[in-house]
Amino acid sequence: MLEQLMIFKPRKGYKVNTFTNHEIDQIFLLRESLEIACVPFIVQIIDENHIHDLKAIIEKQIKAAQNDDYYTFMLLDKSFHTYLMEIIQFELFLKSYNVQHDLSILIGTQGLKSQGRMIEVIDEHNEIIKALSYKSEEAIVNTMKSHLEKSMTAFKVK
Repeated sequence: MLEQLMIFKPRKGYKVNTFTNHEIDQIFLLRESLEIACVPFIVQIIDENHIHDLKAIIEKQIKAAQNDDYYTFMLLDKSFHTYLMEIIQFELFLKSYNVQHDLSILIGTQGLKSQGRMIEVIDEHNEIIKALSYKSEEAIVNTMKSHLEKSMTAFKVK
C-alpha cells in the first residue's frame, strides 16, 4: 500500500498520490476494524498511568494546533491511536495499523485545515479518554467510531 504514496509522471518526476473518496472509505474501515477489535483487551489492561500518557499526547497536540503544525499534529494523532495497541502488545495489529494511519497522515493534512478540525480532534480524543477511564466498552467503541467517522468526513474530497 505504501508504494501507492508516490506516482511517477514521465518527464515530470514524482508527485504525491491523491486518494478517491472510495479509497478513503476503505482506509478508515480498516482503521476502525483494527481499533474496535482491540477495545475488549484495552479495557482489561488500561490504568491511570496509561490515561496519563494519553493526556500527555493531547497536551502536545494542543501545542501543535496552536502553531498550525499539521504534520506534527498528525504524528501525535498516530501516537494516540497506536499507544492503545502498544499497551496490549498487539504488534501484528500495529504493523497493519501503521500502514493505514500513514495513509491517513498523507490525506489528513487537508482535512485538518478545515475550520476548527484540530480542536475537534482534541475534544474527540478527550472523549475517548473519558470512556477509557470508565472502562466502558460500549462508550469506547461509540466514541472511537464517532471520531473516525468525523475524521473520514473531513478528509474526503468535496
